[in-house]
Amino acid sequence: MYMNKKRLLPALLALALLLPALSAAASAVEVETYVNVAVGSPYTATTPYTEPNPNAYVQIDGKELTDGVKGSSLYGTEWHAFYNGAAEDGYYYITVELAETAEKIERLSIQCCDNSGASVVLPESVEFFIGADEESLVSVGLAEKEGNGTYVDYVLDLSEPSEVTVARARIKPASGMFVFVSEFEVMTAEMVELQPSERDELNFLCNSTATVDGEYLRGIKHGTTAEGLAAYINPDESIVVRHADGTVCGADETLVTGDVIEKYFYGSLLESLTIVIEGDFDGNGNVTALDYLQAKRAVIRKTELTDMQKLSVCMANGEKLMPSDYLRIKRDVLKLGAIVDKYRDPIGEYEMEFKRSSDVQYTLSCTYAGKPLTLTFDKKSWGTWNIGTWRYDGEALAGGGTDWEYVNMVGDSDGGLDWSGGNHGRETLVDIRFYDGSTGEELVLANGQSAEIRNLTIVEHTELYTTDASKPYANVTRTYRVAGNTITFEADCEFIRDVYMGRSYTCMFPVSKQYGQFAEFYRLDGSVEKVETTLEGVKPDYSGPFLGQTDAMRVVLYGPKNPDYKFDVQVYSLEDASDFFSNGDKTFIWDMNSSHNKVYFSKFDTGAPTLMEAGRRTSNKSTWTFTVGE
Repeated sequence: MYMNKKRLLPALLALALLLPALSAAASAVEVETYVNVAVGSPYTATTPYTEPNPNAYVQIDGKELTDGVKGSSLYGTEWHAFYNGAAEDGYYYITVELAETAEKIERLSIQCCDNSGASVVLPESVEFFIGADEESLVSVGLAEKEGNGTYVDYVLDLSEPSEVTVARARIKPASGMFVFVSEFEVMTAEMVELQPSERDELNFLCNSTATVDGEYLRGIKHGTTAEGLAAYINPDESIVVRHADGTVCGADETLVTGDVIEKYFYGSLLESLTIVIEGDFDGNGNVTALDYLQAKRAVIRKTELTDMQKLSVCMANGEKLMPSDYLRIKRDVLKLGAIVDKYRDPIGEYEMEFKRSSDVQYTLSCTYAGKPLTLTFDKKSWGTWNIGTWRYDGEALAGGGTDWEYVNMVGDSDGGLDWSGGNHGRETLVDIRFYDGSTGEELVLANGQSAEIRNLTIVEHTELYTTDASKPYANVTRTYRVAGNTITFEADCEFIRDVYMGRSYTCMFPVSKQYGQFAEFYRLDGSVEKVETTLEGVKPDYSGPFLGQTDAMRVVLYGPKNPDYKFDVQVYSLEDASDFFSNGDKTFIWDMNSSHNKVYFSKFDTGAPTLMEAGRRTSNKSTWTFTVGE
């Protein structure tokens, strides 16, 4: 049954703000919420557009209005399409008959679609009727519109709980050709047990630099206030920011290392992350010349640092303050390079078309800098989905079938390691869902069907294994966010049994040499190292050199065919993305073959394998940004 959680949410969120910090994450909670008792009920309705039309543009199955599935795409099969040629006495009607009389009904609702460009408009009014049968129906009032987006609910809260066997909606159309309706909900209030899901957890904006690093939240720029966190995370009243002593942080107070961000689920703590302000030596939340001088003096004098100072300023290796750390602080103070920087050309939303091209491919299309930009998302033969090919103005620039996301050299013992994940298989799909990242609505498309969106979010759950798919070693949540010319990828990995890991890569980027012959490595100390690979025609036969091999968390690439085309590739967790550059190859570009290069961000020492114990969690964040003329 569909559950509407809006009813008690404001009161519960207010309660969350009064709760002390809790040590355990929230599990299932029992709350009073609306439950739709009309799911699966038969109904009659004014004739839909597809019934008399020989060229039906959606497939009507006669269950759209009570199947429990609300509309989430502009032209999907979840809609019943009323059209102006079928209105009865100027109205459209829906009549639902419940299997048995329901007591204490408190709310009636229908969902409508606002797509005026296709002459699908919201109704002028919706009136609800209830009764024991159709002959005894009486009006209980006009619905109120909830929301102003594409998908809008028309809701009527009854003045008192009522018995209902039959419910009717009388819909007065406005001036458009169509009124699309999904889900006639007849709701009662019940106590139900709710389980938190990934949609209830902290969700970061797609152009945010915030990175979850175990129990810490990094990538928050110094000087950010509690109110300023809205630049990094989706605003949510169930989020509370506290100082280390447990007191609530004021909206205009500057965040410092040790402050805690908490996410509540119906009054119980769901998630807690300690904020780290990188470069802030003295702990006031800002980075100034004094922080640089104190950090430099601490290196010279080998000063013992506090735990908070280690989190803030030991940026090179996590434990020991290095000269490269105070040089990064100096560059930030002199405005030569920020310790924490936004993505290049940060775009949180962009007008795009998302299309299911086939059973094995989705395509995302937009116009960028005046020309068409497309990105495919491809299904591999073993079932998982990976980033495919980036094309601009019809030309393939990057991708083409090899992996972008990650790949692990892993084994059940410290000998006999082999590849797992990415383009090497040994990864099982658990489930995958596509969302409009701007509205949170799930996108369910048939082959050939498309949706107009402004941000695409893909959440894919997989299991990694070594040799036996029935014995996975890790559960992975892969979250992609795409807006125009920027792709963000987060891989949250939970190890569920002990394995050994050797040479692994947490982010890659395959690029045509014509557009990626030259690479600029942005090193931790702020310097830039430039390398050049061979041109097309000089064939390394997959035995070409690894170039760069330096401590860079960001690489910018471009090529001779159009130097204005640039690719900015970044990772954001020094520990989880690179293991503090313990791998001798560090970050490099492989002069791979006659036509392509590939960038790799390395992890783990190539010598003795690293034991990853059951229960350990890692969180990687990567971005790929394509720009023109910058």
